[in-house]
Amino acid sequence: MRASVESALGERPAEEQFAWMSWAGTVWRLAADGRVVYVKRAAHLEGERDRLAWLAGRWPVPETIGFFHELGDDWLVTHAVRGVPMYDPSVGWVPDRVAATLGAILRDLHATDAGDCPFGEKRAGHVLVHGDYCLPNVLVEEGKLSALVDVGQTGLGNPEIDLAAGVWTLQYNYGPGFARTLLDAYGWPPMSDAAIEKLRRKYNSSPFMGRWRPKGAGGAASKSAGLWSPRPASSTRRRSSGKDGISRPRPSGPSAR
Repeated sequence: MRASVESALGERPAEEQFAWMSWAGTVWRLAADGRVVYVKRAAHLEGERDRLAWLAGRWPVPETIGFFHELGDDWLVTHAVRGVPMYDPSVGWVPDRVAATLGAILRDLHATDAGDCPFGEKRAGHVLVHGDYCLPNVLVEEGKLSALVDVGQTGLGNPEIDLAAGVWTLQYNYGPGFARTLLDAYGWPPMSDAAIEKLRRKYNSSPFMGRWRPKGAGGAASKSAGLWSPRPASSTRRRSSGKDGISRPRPSGPSAR
């Protein structure tokens, strides 16, 4: 894995940033001389590797550099992608614009021709869903979609999977009141407040709720992760230390690619 990273960077990483951690895995950002790669470590990443290969040319996703199994875990190395999440201060959008853009992007993603998709379940009404359509995973540049990350659950499924995540992420980041903007931009039929809340709660019960920790810890603390410095082998399969076992993301910092 290290040889693959150093080959992609052209040298040993000069900068190491701890980007993401949860019981499901860990992500590092490694850079040298203007080049950037991301390294994800988790128990099982074959599904994400295979989805990245299939999605290439269909959706703007990271390009895979290498896939390895070491120290009891999978390691996925990818090139960096362009863009930042819509909530990033550099974008400067108000919540209504974020919600409308999130809905419009999702409408286009769900219109992707995916008849030959090998992931998910083919049935009437199913579309190609992201699987975790939350703000940190949808990147923009110059006002347009530039990349999608964390596609390990992408496949054919009910569009409500992504709509639920979109409604949840907007309320988490900005508070209630923006779901209808997203749904209208997507073109979803009108829903009552109770129906919207029921939709949002579908994401509450999803497996993602138990795997998040904030992205972009950054700074000196991030360098203590020590991916490139000698350290004892340790499993990444551990839960966060929050009171309820869940540590959820805040709208700040770079997104893991």
